[in-house]
Amino acid sequence: LVLGTSEAGKSTFLKQLRVVHGEGFNDEQRKAFRLVVRESLYSSLQMLLQGLNDLGEQLPEEALQHADRLQGVNVVDRVLNDILESDGPMLEEHVESMKALWSEPVLRTCFERRSELSREGHHIPQSSSYFLDDLERVAGRDYIPSMEDTLRIRLPTSGIHDYLFQVDKSWFRVYDVGGQRSDRRKWINIFKERVNAIIFICAINEFDQVLAEDNKTNRLTESIALFKSLVSYPALRNSTIILFLNKTDLFAERLKQSKLSDYFPEYTGPDEDVQKAGLFVLNMFAQVGTELDRVIYAHFTCATDTQNMTVVFDAVKDSVLTDSLQSAKLLSP
Repeated sequence: LVLGTSEAGKSTFLKQLRVVHGEGFNDEQRKAFRLVVRESLYSSLQMLLQGLNDLGEQLPEEALQHADRLQGVNVVDRVLNDILESDGPMLEEHVESMKALWSEPVLRTCFERRSELSREGHHIPQSSSYFLDDLERVAGRDYIPSMEDTLRIRLPTSGIHDYLFQVDKSWFRVYDVGGQRSDRRKWINIFKERVNAIIFICAINEFDQVLAEDNKTNRLTESIALFKSLVSYPALRNSTIILFLNKTDLFAERLKQSKLSDYFPEYTGPDEDVQKAGLFVLNMFAQVGTELDRVIYAHFTCATDTQNMTVVFDAVKDSVLTDSLQSAKLLSP
């Protein structure tokens, strides 16, 4: 089972498995992501514009017409959706306004302060900057999302999805389930089955953000609490526990903007020391394993990095197979 809180990177990990060990994504399948990518340009900028007021910031007068134009757009409009989904380019006047707004320093600053905006109910995906920085390509004629685009786009998981992969001569069935609080009650249905391993994914870059569900609970604190509840669950007592401390690239960037000690005062290391900060977070999870007498296989990961995930999953495969053989008494501990 691949578990974790919302937006931890679970679906991205599954996409990587599909790329490395499955059939990947052909052009037609990647085209299916086009509407989502283009819609995200509108929704991200609209949230940033709303967030300006909450931060007490203002756009220069010459940018106001562009803000008015985009704020008046309904992203679920059928006519607009048909345009965004087609092989043709996006509406020229919308692209012009997007370029103008994204070039404004005050909006860029607003994006960097998105952890503050999350407490006001504006949850802006990290991937927004990736797509806005490449607006010409995304908005152009015959745009087909690249493999990198498919990994970056945020698609909330709802319900339970399973995927079958063959790695070397071994078959793995992996289940991906939604991580929002409202989805977690469905997890119990899978726990009734024989679960060989739990891959728990935590986005460590979210140490300064709050949950979209209540706009107050720290995301990293929630992740640790959820991890503890899973590790202590009786039905998972014999399951291998694998921990991915994910989004290490964004963690390094975030440490330049926010102090880990402001949210976790127990951390006394240097503010921008990625290694020490990462080990501090790892130790919080490791304490759970110590308290509950469970072995935890931990990895620092970047789910959008195919090479990193290939190496990590090879290690995961070895851990799962070794534990399975020991459980079957075919291998000594």
